Amino acid sequence: MATFREFQARGAPFGGMGIGTGDEEDDADDPITKKGHRESRAREGAKRHRTEDVNENVCVPYEFEPCDHPCQVPGTRAARCPSKCADGSAMELVFPKSEAYVCPPGDWACIAREISSFGSVAVTFGSVRADFYEHKTGVYRVRDVSDPGLGMHATKLIGWGFDEEKSDPYWIMMNSWRNWGENGAGRVGVGEMNIESGISAVRM
Repeated sequence: MATFREFQARGAPFGGMGIGTGDEEDDADDPITKKGHRESRAREGAKRHRTEDVNENVCVPYEFEPCDHPCQVPGTRAARCPSKCADGSAMELVFPKSEAYVCPPGDWACIAREISSFGSVAVTFGSVRADFYEHKTGVYRVRDVSDPGLGMHATKLIGWGFDEEKSDPYWIMMNSWRNWGENGAGRVGVGEMNIESGISAVRM
């Protein structure tokens, strides 16, 4: 909550990892949002996610190198918050237009409605299994349900889809790990790791 209050007071720089500027012709080449999966589009400034554009339109690039689990290397410290973008230009600040709110646990319709109408939603889920860290392509499903897991994780959901070949519904997730999925983006099966139980959002 302290972080959110800081966001309300000071704003945050617009732009970040994975927000590209593709157009309709690009959809067929996009490994995450290609046509045929009936996927929603997250409305993030009318821009679509494209994995090849990870370093485009980024005010301040992600500070740490891609890492394997555990990501937190002892002694690692974040730099002080910058006052300008990496190229020296002024930051375009955005501010929340509402208080933070949540979708009821398991309410898939609420999650889809938020993504469709207002953009990405934050998600806290788990327990995360060891094989989640190795996920690259396809729809992630927990392989070993007897694995108690390694703890919770937080990312964001930017859309959803349906793998018609396997009759498998999924969420489109953006992770903070560039070495996960396809350059940080991937599909996670609906219902996995209690993913619909920790959804929060804010109007921007």
